[in-house]
Amino acid sequence: QRRVHGIQKMSGEEPKLTLNTKAKPFVPKAKPVPAEQPPIFMPYPQMPGVPMNYYPPMPNPEVYPPNPIPQNEYQEEEEEEERKPERDAFGILIKKSKKKKKKQNKEQKEQNQLEKKKEAKKEEKKVAPKPKEQPKEDKKEEVKAGEEEKTKPGEEQKVTPAEIKKAEDDEEELPAKYVEVDEKRMPISIVFIGHVDVGKSTICGSIMVITEKVDQRTIKKYEQEAKDKKRDTWWLAYVMDINDDERQRGKTVEVGRATFVTETKRYTIYDAPGHSSYVPNMIMGAAMADIGAFVISAKKGEFESGFDRGGQTLEHLLLAKSLGIQKLVVIINKMDESSVRWSKERYEFIKSQLTPAIVKYGFNVEKNVTWIPLSGLTGANIAKPVDKAQCHWYDGPTFMELLENIELPPRVYEGPIRIPVLDKLKDRGTDIFGKVHCGKIQLGSKLVVMPYKIQAEVSAIQNMDDQYVKYAKAGENIKFRLKGIPNEDFIYKGCLLCGP
Repeated sequence: QRRVHGIQKMSGEEPKLTLNTKAKPFVPKAKPVPAEQPPIFMPYPQMPGVPMNYYPPMPNPEVYPPNPIPQNEYQEEEEEEERKPERDAFGILIKKSKKKKKKQNKEQKEQNQLEKKKEAKKEEKKVAPKPKEQPKEDKKEEVKAGEEEKTKPGEEQKVTPAEIKKAEDDEEELPAKYVEVDEKRMPISIVFIGHVDVGKSTICGSIMVITEKVDQRTIKKYEQEAKDKKRDTWWLAYVMDINDDERQRGKTVEVGRATFVTETKRYTIYDAPGHSSYVPNMIMGAAMADIGAFVISAKKGEFESGFDRGGQTLEHLLLAKSLGIQKLVVIINKMDESSVRWSKERYEFIKSQLTPAIVKYGFNVEKNVTWIPLSGLTGANIAKPVDKAQCHWYDGPTFMELLENIELPPRVYEGPIRIPVLDKLKDRGTDIFGKVHCGKIQLGSKLVVMPYKIQAEVSAIQNMDDQYVKYAKAGENIKFRLKGIPNEDFIYKGCLLCGP
């Protein structure tokens, strides 16, 4: 209408307004009448002096019954939480081994069997009357019949609570026979330390070959493997470097271990890594040793690089002294190299350069330090003396003779037990590596884990040849198992085990 009115006005005509007679008149809607509300139920009495509006009203349960909560409302959420992988405090996934899962399932089955057995006994007691007393002969026959029933094939073996407890205490079956401890030979451990690529692994491998700890078939295998990798002179190092990564790179990563025996002593040698990235492994090897074999390369350039920035010569010397090594054998290796050729001048030069550093770090050069030149690759001066045509100026002992005549540090066999924890292994229990510094440990010994003051019991002891023994004295490097520890995380590197 407005549009028509505007057009008419523009054209000069008088506007004609029309009304919509069909439209309904506006009638306001009536407000709904509120229904009668049920009385308010008050679950607590009104206190005097407090208005009624102060209390929050609650619906009457008779008029408005509460909605029943289904029992399995949160079942789906709980199942989802169970399916989620477990994570530690840092958000890293915790991998569960299959052995642990099998063990948990086995324990759960045994527990279910015990519960069923107890319920069956209770029902029998309720229903069955008390049995009458029988003569002794009948009882013996019943026992024999029961024994025969147990031995019948095809039946399930019944598990008793005593057997379950025994299985928990003795998680690993120990051998019936133990190896006798060799009391005639004194135990002695040596660690080979020094800068990287000075020939520590080669010297250790040469000692193993000389003492016939490696057979000819294995030697040929290592020689062929070194030729395939175009490293003909590395085959002796393969005796100690077992990992493929170590053989490929030519660098020791983990502490190598080997044992051999002479007429008077039992030797354990440790091949420590020389690279700066693996200093923690070197510390572990040095902590288990009585004597330090400090290896120096006589080759021109290699000796000087050990003192440059990043060289490990002085750092290994300082760590050895800090970890308790008092006796030091300085081995000047690679004397057969073309740039040296058993030169006395080179030997004396290296000796004059090292002596101030050895004195600086607290070693007594006159009493506790010995010097020896040798060649780890050819084996010269290790067990047999050097040919006089090559080296006419050295008249001292060989390396093996020097070890036989060296004085051992004093040991206390009757004192209190002191065993520092050097490493820990979790394998169906808690296996601990350590050195007995004082006292004597044996099966059943009660120990206290410091600093947490947790009591534990020794259940198994192994020597360095992985043989079970009944006891170990001061000076022995052992691996032993403890039981009675509530949490394995309470034992770690650096803890001290002592007597109660």
